[in-house]
Amino acid sequence: AMSARVTTATATAASPLLARLPGGGGNSRADDELYEEMGCTEFCALSYRTRLIGFSVTLLVGVALVAVAILFLPVVALHPQRFAMLFTLGNLLGLLSTGFLVGPCRQLRWMAKPHRAVCAGVYVASVVATLVVAMLNVIPPLIKLIAVIVLVVVEFLALIYYGLSYIPGARKLVRTLVKTYCCSFGDDESAV
Repeated sequence: AMSARVTTATATAASPLLARLPGGGGNSRADDELYEEMGCTEFCALSYRTRLIGFSVTLLVGVALVAVAILFLPVVALHPQRFAMLFTLGNLLGLLSTGFLVGPCRQLRWMAKPHRAVCAGVYVASVVATLVVAMLNVIPPLIKLIAVIVLVVVEFLALIYYGLSYIPGARKLVRTLVKTYCCSFGDDESAV
């Protein structure tokens, strides 16, 4: 009985969210119009269950790739391309996994919104640059190592900042914390 109440409460609480996802609201005519408007009728026509499975599998594979990349950290100086490829592909799969929930067209539109465009652009550029640097064999090993480390850090920070754009006030809080703690680092009165 308790399980049934929890399931019912969860389904009731999730109903507004499900109604906003294509296929989640139960109104197939409205969904069909939305799919046509978004220009992705074949992909968005997947059932809600299929999209949840696609999201879960893609996200788990992405997380697994990042975890394996982290295992390569001790030997990153010897194999920077392996680390870069695994880390970048894992992050890309993690980002692409949300496309299963909202559809790829809507996700691209959300990425292009003015308050997300810069961090999304930096993220995409750092992903491309990381993959190019990792794949090129004409770059000297030390330069490749430094470039991969810098690009992976930029990629990671851009992805975090992009993700924060979906949480109201989160980026403003991070900017305030950075200004407070990083910019006042040398202002400690007790050190004088």
